[in-house]
Amino acid sequence: MSDNQFLKFACGAPGDAPTARTPPPRQRKRPRASSDDDDAAADPPKGVPARLGDGHPLRCIVVGHNPSAEAWRQGHYYAHKSNRMWPILKETGIAPPHIRGAVDDELMPADAGVGFVDVGTGHPGTDSRKFDVRDFAAWSGVFYGRLRDHAAAAQAWMERERGCACGRCGAPCVVAFSGKRQFVELYNATRPPGTKQLNGATVPLGENLSRSLLPGGWPLTSDTEVWVMTSTSGASALGNEARITPWRKLAARLDEQPWPRVARCKDGARAAE
Repeated sequence: MSDNQFLKFACGAPGDAPTARTPPPRQRKRPRASSDDDDAAADPPKGVPARLGDGHPLRCIVVGHNPSAEAWRQGHYYAHKSNRMWPILKETGIAPPHIRGAVDDELMPADAGVGFVDVGTGHPGTDSRKFDVRDFAAWSGVFYGRLRDHAAAAQAWMERERGCACGRCGAPCVVAFSGKRQFVELYNATRPPGTKQLNGATVPLGENLSRSLLPGGWPLTSDTEVWVMTSTSGASALGNEARITPWRKLAARLDEQPWPRVARCKDGARAAE
């Protein structure tokens, strides 16, 4: 092919209308479905501080592992829609009828005598498996400090309001771990070196543990019972009846404790007369 023939072939003969090239259709981007991560990026997380009231004695302190990403975003305990905590608290009567759910966690200390705290308060993360015994060793001091501070404030309240100076009546009736994992990890992180590691299968559920089973350095006296409960996480494979039974036992135990709390010792009883 000559150069002239090539130009005629490529550009068309003189007078020929140029062939219009149709541009490829523009690809429209589909809007990406929003997710919890998107919402978290849009709204700064509120965090989940300890909810232990204003210093008055509590019937129960529920101890979680660490705040989930959703709880951290909303600023409320057990706020993920798949978590069964609030339905269980309402069904068993631990939460009063007017409590709507996680949004009312701040009301629970004053209205029901039930407070909330996590071993890993301030450390959000949905997958609890990412936190191990080293994390619990680091968290334990702050966690124990929160329990001690609450017990001291509650005893001061009892002395001021009930005339009880025994040093025992302000202690919470029960500390209830809302799952085996955080209890076992805390135990293994705080026991002396060489101590046999605790296996979760050996931890009884829904009852007061013997003192020998408590984590090392446990900050509360024997006036406070320590219970380990079934997990309320939606990821748990437990059936509803197996999950709720220990919580029913806890509800029955708490029903035995007057609310608001009263002094149990003789000095406090005389002061109340």
